[in-house]
Amino acid sequence: MLVELPGPVRRLRLPSSSPPEDSRRAGGRPHIPYARPLPPAFPSVGGWAFASLQVGRTCATIEHIANIRRVLTYAPPIVLVRDEQIPQICKQPERECCGAMFHGSKDAKMTSASSRPLEMNLLDLQSTVCAIGDVHGRSDLLETLIKFIDEHSTETRRRPRVYFLGDIVDRGPDSRGAMDIVCETLKRWPESRLLLGNHDFMFRDALTEQRFVEDWFMRGAATTLASYLGHSDCFTFDDLHEIKERFEDHVEVLQSASLSEVLGRYLFVHAGIDPTRPPNDQRLADVLQIRSRFLDHVGHLSHVVVHGHSPSTPPLPIVTENRISLDTNAVYTDVLTMAMIDTDSNRMQFYSTDQSGAVRATAPVLVNRGRGVACNCPTHQKVY
Repeated sequence: MLVELPGPVRRLRLPSSSPPEDSRRAGGRPHIPYARPLPPAFPSVGGWAFASLQVGRTCATIEHIANIRRVLTYAPPIVLVRDEQIPQICKQPERECCGAMFHGSKDAKMTSASSRPLEMNLLDLQSTVCAIGDVHGRSDLLETLIKFIDEHSTETRRRPRVYFLGDIVDRGPDSRGAMDIVCETLKRWPESRLLLGNHDFMFRDALTEQRFVEDWFMRGAATTLASYLGHSDCFTFDDLHEIKERFEDHVEVLQSASLSEVLGRYLFVHAGIDPTRPPNDQRLADVLQIRSRFLDHVGHLSHVVVHGHSPSTPPLPIVTENRISLDTNAVYTDVLTMAMIDTDSNRMQFYSTDQSGAVRATAPVLVNRGRGVACNCPTHQKVY
């Protein structure tokens, strides 16, 4: 809530969701790991955990459990399912919570400069492309993945191109630390990119034009501000100005973030695209928060869309004929997922953090909706 006080100072009352003072460590950052307790355990059949799975209007029933139970383990083999069984895992209802905000923005339509396709043959890159799903303040998990990428780069002698799929900030305890890692990665590997997420958009606005501050405070700003300024029940607009002045590199990276990037046959974006519009004519509201119109679309698109924004339950990457979904709800599950494309072979592997702090190979859920699937994935499991 925005509270007007007597005098020139305006204060923003935060919800009481910030980490407690004693949870903070030296240097002003919160103690890691931190996660909100998970929902009650899923019911089980024959000792296998399961959840109601659905895509579009199709919902998995009890009769399907025998066919899908392997999908729901944390170290599954690749499972190929058909549309009539389980077209997709647990897609959240579309919540166009900020539609008016994005449509009202001066960036409401992507310009050619912000969405210019980078068409090149992946085999010519001499690098490894790494796409990382929504971070939401889990700097500990992001640091683990970046170290893994660094080690992989040393072993293969191939430079990485890291594509952060957005929503670096909010909800989790260390948005500041996560932004530090993003800035360091972009400097170290200049071909890397940050794709702007809807939470990043609101954070950037709060630090610059301050048009949608109240909307941001409704959607996870408390923990972000606490990570930058320390815990408080109230923050002022002067505090936002302080963040902007002290963390100029964070603001610069947010302002230069891409809305989409095209690399070979892949299009990288935060939420997805409107299937009825070409990639260079997308609306800001769509690339930042589209759900149903994109997720429910069956059929090949101009590119395979690599995206986050829509969390999967259980936390596994999902591959269909037209998209690769990498948001595994890291802030609550400890599972931060990355797709790694070997540009020599154009093969894709998936890696995730786990609750032990390790990085392991993860087999995605391959969803065949009658059009095949979008990537060539190995079937073996490997623990790091």
